[in-house]
Amino acid sequence: MNCSWKDSCPEKHKQTICHNRRTTGNAPLKMLLLVAMGLLWGSMVYSQPDTAKVAARLAAVENSVFVDTAVRITLTDGITLSGTMARPRQQGAFPVILVVSCYPYEHSYDKKRCIAWADSGYAAIVVFARGREHSQGVFYPFENDAADNYDIIDWVSRQPWCNGKVGMYGGSYLGFTQWAAVKKLHPALKTIVPQASVAPGIDFPNAGGIFTTYVLRWLKYVRNRQYVDTVQMTNTERWNGLVTSHLLKGAAFNRLDSTEGHYDSVFQRWLVHPPADSFWQRMTPVKEEFARINIPILTTTGYFDSDQRGALYYYRMHHQFALDNGAANHYLLIGPYNHHGAQSGYVYKQMQGFTIDSAAALNMNELVSQWFHYCLRNGEKPAFLQDKVAVFVLGENKWRYFPSVEKMCSDTITYYLHKKKLLPGQQRQGKPLELCWSTKELIRDSLDIARNGGGTNGLLKHKSGLTFESDPLEKDIIWTGSPVANLWLSLSVPDADLRISWWEVDKKGKWRLLTSQNKRLSMSVEQGHRHSWVKDQVYHVQLDDAFWTTTVIKKGSSLRLLIAPLLNSASEINYGSSKEVSTQTIADGGPAVLRIYTDDKHPSHILLPVM
Repeated sequence: MNCSWKDSCPEKHKQTICHNRRTTGNAPLKMLLLVAMGLLWGSMVYSQPDTAKVAARLAAVENSVFVDTAVRITLTDGITLSGTMARPRQQGAFPVILVVSCYPYEHSYDKKRCIAWADSGYAAIVVFARGREHSQGVFYPFENDAADNYDIIDWVSRQPWCNGKVGMYGGSYLGFTQWAAVKKLHPALKTIVPQASVAPGIDFPNAGGIFTTYVLRWLKYVRNRQYVDTVQMTNTERWNGLVTSHLLKGAAFNRLDSTEGHYDSVFQRWLVHPPADSFWQRMTPVKEEFARINIPILTTTGYFDSDQRGALYYYRMHHQFALDNGAANHYLLIGPYNHHGAQSGYVYKQMQGFTIDSAAALNMNELVSQWFHYCLRNGEKPAFLQDKVAVFVLGENKWRYFPSVEKMCSDTITYYLHKKKLLPGQQRQGKPLELCWSTKELIRDSLDIARNGGGTNGLLKHKSGLTFESDPLEKDIIWTGSPVANLWLSLSVPDADLRISWWEVDKKGKWRLLTSQNKRLSMSVEQGHRHSWVKDQVYHVQLDDAFWTTTVIKKGSSLRLLIAPLLNSASEINYGSSKEVSTQTIADGGPAVLRIYTDDKHPSHILLPVM
């Protein structure tokens, strides 16, 4: 989960952003206000409006709307939350735009956000979670939002300036707060627009069962003080040095807060809860609650969005369990966006080896405005939403529309693992393939990877990993969605963390990452529970949580699958012991052997969805 401090277009990137509409001095006032707020850097903006003119128009509008920066809402347990509200000055009741946030700033960002909506005829309110801004209580991320948000909506619905219709929007943690709000659906909540939504226990803080050092960094950002602690959050040099120092000690991951210098009770509480156990399930809807959600929803995410898996988790669960066609008005928009782009609609010309066409750029704020007009004012559905699923095809450089995710795929290509090849057809007999490494060397190897460019790109320069390659494609294909790996594996140690990645290799031999997934093998047997593996026993593992990408793969290119131990200096180190991973130290490390079985009884293969 990336956070709001970087949700504006950095100066150094302004020239690299694709645009597809010019904003002029005659643009709608709300557009200019949103630009002034930093919400629209690059999304549809070709040139920056004159800041003096924007400030003057902002001041004029502020005088024409009613603003209250000292809103106080008392919850059923007596805790009082703070917020900021704006509405048109004329008497009356209006549809309400609600944002529940954990990111208060020491400037007027949220005030401007509310003024922009008030200028469009809505009442708008930003409410801060417990312990944030001037709210009472202590901020325990994710833990109180469901109950608190119901109380917030109930309070809003009873105000004389509310006409009984409330809509919510926002991204990342602000996307999560909307899903928390629908655990118990309030009658006044008519729609939500969750963007790049984090899902606790699914994609943060422990995606694939693996914690990262960013978890502690984010906790300090939102819990150090009543406002966000941007100074420490942006001190990358300090955090990199801290993490490197901690790794070189071979210390347990659960001592990272001590290395940082301050014990963190939330960090420690999170570490003892594996993904999807009851602790995390209390925070977002479960099966029975998804079944009761029947309001229109617009979900947005991106191929490069760090919270894509969270956004898609909510989408899939709602469609799987909704009763009486309750998900019929749940729309999905996914394109070549990073975490911020999935909220603003801007794109970079280059992202992770892909060239992004300007046709992918959207004015997401205008789309959200049109959506609220549709849901809260009985207006027309946004013209962009031609069907329930909108997907941008990289390489084809256009949007495609489908009635469902299932209708998006016309076929599935199956490749079987054999020796170092990906072979179509059926499984060939083969001996188990071995991948050997020393878990004691994971620290050094992870730092080597970081020095070689980081992440999976660094892995290409490292010895660890098994590679499987297909023959060159005989025709173009459109890869879409998430691939699935069905593998039969055994381990010589009780546990291991793997990184599975899929690549395109063009005719010139250049690699391009298509998607990847990290997985803790002890968490692959039963969701929500850790099971140490019995030495050399064969287990069937299905890996189906890789990032969604939709792209044309050209004729003559081949596909490669890379299976390797997770080497990432930003992740906790799994030394292979049966002990809780966060408590393991380098003393628990040793040699590890992973075997991949490729025979009739163990037909290891991958499934690639194509459009």
